[in-house]
Amino acid sequence: MASTLTSLRDVLLQELSDLHNAEQQLAELLPRMAEAASSIQLHKALDEHLLICRNHLRRLDHVFRDLAASPDGSNCTAMRGLVIETERLLEAQADAEGIAFDAALIAAAQRICHFLIAAYGSVRTYCQQLCEEKCEELLQASYEDELDSEQLLNALARQEVQRLARGYATAAF
Repeated sequence: MASTLTSLRDVLLQELSDLHNAEQQLAELLPRMAEAASSIQLHKALDEHLLICRNHLRRLDHVFRDLAASPDGSNCTAMRGLVIETERLLEAQADAEGIAFDAALIAAAQRICHFLIAAYGSVRTYCQQLCEEKCEELLQASYEDELDSEQLLNALARQEVQRLARGYATAAF
């Protein structure tokens, strides 16, 4: 984390460093999430998001090069908290039913996605204000990726909740 925030550029570089670390943490978590999913569709979506995550890291590296800067090596505590919550969920998997667990896994992925939407939206806007057009375009692409992921997760969540509700309705008879 930057020791002093005296300019918008300082804020941008701090937020980009956080994002870089957040994407690194996510890249480590996604394979475990995909492996734990019982739904083939969810497993595939999480596997695909790992590729997206790696592409985001490449874009962030490009942004840092364009800004003649580098990540400061700080740990993104917001993402760390989301990772810890997801790891607790993964540890509880043995006691969960497949569909119910998948619904909880989707909710965890959505929380992460919402964090990344907010983060990419902010840094994109900072680049816009600083007239860093190339960086703005790269960050906009990652922002749009996260919006697309959010839509996919919403669709999967609806499917899983419907499957879960049908299972409860069937069990009640």
